[in-house]
Amino acid sequence: MTAADWAERLSTARPLLDRASTAELVADVLRENVVLETASVRAAGAAPPEARQEVRHVDEGQRVADVGDWVAVGTANMRFHRAIAALLASPRVDETMARLLAELRLAFHVMGELRTFHEP
Repeated sequence: MTAADWAERLSTARPLLDRASTAELVADVLRENVVLETASVRAAGAAPPEARQEVRHVDEGQRVADVGDWVAVGTANMRFHRAIAALLASPRVDETMARLLAELRLAFHVMGELRTFHEP
C-alpha cells in the first residue's frame, strides 16, 4: 500500500479518529518511530552520503519555525523523519514510515494548534 493509499484510507477514517484520543494515537506512532529511527541511526554510517544529506530537513524546520509557519514546520518534520528511516535503504521500512507519517498528519489536523506540539 502506498502513502497515497494510506492517506485515502485515513481520510475516510477521520470520524473515528475524532472520537479516539489523538494524544494516544500520537504517542503510539512516536513509539513505533523510535524503534524504526533507532535502527536507522545505527545504520547511518553505511548509508549513502546522499541519504545522510537528506536529514537536513531539520534545518528547514528551524528556518520556518523562526517565522512562525507551523504548517511548514510539520512538513519539514515529516520529511526529516522520512529521511531518517530512509537511512536503512529498506522499501518496507520506507512504506511503514509513510504509513506512520500519514497517521500523524491526520492527527495534527485534529489537534489544531501545531505550535504547541512542534515548538521546543
